[in-house]
Amino acid sequence: MAPAPHAWHARVQVEILTLLAPLARSSGLVTLGPFNLGNPTDFRVPDGGCLRDAPDAVWVPTALVVVEVESPGDETWDKLGFYASAGVEEVFVVSPTRRELVWLACSVGAPGSTAYERAEASRVLGPASRDLVGSVCWPAGGPAG
Repeated sequence: MAPAPHAWHARVQVEILTLLAPLARSSGLVTLGPFNLGNPTDFRVPDGGCLRDAPDAVWVPTALVVVEVESPGDETWDKLGFYASAGVEEVFVVSPTRRELVWLACSVGAPGSTAYERAEASRVLGPASRDLVGSVCWPAGGPAG
């Protein structure tokens, strides 16, 4: 079993999910903490997400939004292809070291390919990154690389 990330990561994760939960609820969505996105043989575990319905399952096939909190040396950006293939509409990347929030919206490029592009605001939840970044209580310091 892999250990959980640094406590600093967990604190930022809770901060972000606390900000997103009321926005999701007002849109009729459900907010989750870490969950298994995919199937038993091919999955990722985002730091959180927003879904249309509360799943009654271990394996969730897709989500409208997933949240990824960067940690030193993690694979946040490597997961984008998987998320696109799973039909995830938006990825919210949180960078505690840069104190940056980035919305990525799925876009369809060439036939059969999908990718994410930076978006000023969430199409699903509404807020702009710049409007949320000041609401995050960023912990002092941070994990070592």
